[in-house]
Amino acid sequence: MNRWMLFPLLAGLLALWLSHGFMRVPFVSNDGVQYLDAAEHLRSGQCLCTTVAHFDEQVARGSFPVPFTHFAPGYPILVAGISFLGFAPDIAGYMISALAFLVTLWATWDMGLRLGAGPVAMVLISLLWLTSDLALSYAAQVQADAALTAVLCVTAALVVRDVQSDGSGRFGLVAIGIAAALSYWMKYAGLFVIPVAILYLLWRAWRTTESRLWAVGGIAAALLLAAPIPVHNIINEGSWRGGFQSGHHHTLRFAIVETVKSIYHLIFGANAPARFDALALIAVLSLLAVFVLAARSRSPRPFTALFWMAMFIAAFLSGVALASMQTIASDMLRYNLPVYPLLLVAGAVVLMPRQRVELAAFSIFILAALVIQSRSVLPASVSRPDAERAILAQQPEPGVSMRRWLETHVAASETIVAVNGQALHYIVKRPVVALIDPAFSDRQTDDAAFAALMKRFHARYLVVYPNLSADAVPEQQAIPFLSNLASGVAPSWLQLAARTENVAVFACADCR
Repeated sequence: MNRWMLFPLLAGLLALWLSHGFMRVPFVSNDGVQYLDAAEHLRSGQCLCTTVAHFDEQVARGSFPVPFTHFAPGYPILVAGISFLGFAPDIAGYMISALAFLVTLWATWDMGLRLGAGPVAMVLISLLWLTSDLALSYAAQVQADAALTAVLCVTAALVVRDVQSDGSGRFGLVAIGIAAALSYWMKYAGLFVIPVAILYLLWRAWRTTESRLWAVGGIAAALLLAAPIPVHNIINEGSWRGGFQSGHHHTLRFAIVETVKSIYHLIFGANAPARFDALALIAVLSLLAVFVLAARSRSPRPFTALFWMAMFIAAFLSGVALASMQTIASDMLRYNLPVYPLLLVAGAVVLMPRQRVELAAFSIFILAALVIQSRSVLPASVSRPDAERAILAQQPEPGVSMRRWLETHVAASETIVAVNGQALHYIVKRPVVALIDPAFSDRQTDDAAFAALMKRFHARYLVVYPNLSADAVPEQQAIPFLSNLASGVAPSWLQLAARTENVAVFACADCR
């Protein structure tokens, strides 16, 4: 192993250690609750399913458990596998994300050094990744985004290695197909990696006769390993996509604008304001200077490898943009995170700063980007389950917490309908219909619709959260029926059963 490869591993471990306490790991997101629930069902020998119904296709089932189709299955399978070794599922999920952060860093260095970027340039671009609030955030989360980023980078790194060896690494071609398929298993957006990998393998089969059989093997591996996911979704949901068909879709203009904004925020920070000030001017001028110097440089560029890296980047960005126009997916910054390391490597290789003047200009750009990024340091946040645990500690009766009250009044197999339902499920371990913001749903939200929903799931209790901000419970603020309920205005079929300052539980006598 190149001695320079020790740098990203040590630097990555240091970054994870420094951010560990700040991020309060393991950080369980709302989606993470469903991943963990599916992993626990798998670990107990049951099904690939969940007892949290949040999205329309999940609620439409009308009963529990719900097939796990809204998310790709690879991450909960990994969590279940690691938890067999004795780790708690949330710790297992964090371990996967942290390891993925390190693998991503290692893969970027592997690509950069092989393509001639040089260790100094790689150190500089690594600083952007190591200090990225978004990258460190997902490295701390029980979430599949870091895993997808790592697998995409490994796929691209395998392609770079194969380009360098001119197809002589036979099993590497099969590994490309396997890695591409694994990206789809991590997150559905990984599907956009597979066509580029197959195109590359077809190109390799055409170009290198001796490698043709291995390239065909890689294509077969990609298709065969990816096939179970759409088959599973069709069997359980009737759609190969597994859902994502409800809610408000977006326009082409939205997709383009948000893609451009996401790239800006990937480089300069998730919360960095897009304003043109002195620092921004320095960043633009220094980058322009590097481009001019790179254009005058006679250093050869690895065109073939850069072309295939650009194909991965373009396919992923355009695929995510297309998905936002056909589904409820809207957080382009998060969804485009996997291509950020590839963009960094491609930039270092294209610019190829070697001479003192080039390195000076490149360093100024990196320094300006880091200072701008420092404006965007994510505040120390509390995960929804941790916040929920504190809220449920409030006492509706002397000596009895709301958590204990719910566990006592709701049997293990009974369903609760709730605002902030994913976090509630994580704490009380009961099946929950987690209410959703109307922007991501086509469900009716009036009095009659909620009565029908509770009867369909035989749910006795509905939980809302008085006195919490709109940021804490956006679905409650967006649905008048729920906001009225939180204010104490209830229909005749609901009766207040228990209440604290921030939690109100209403009972439906006819819904069970």
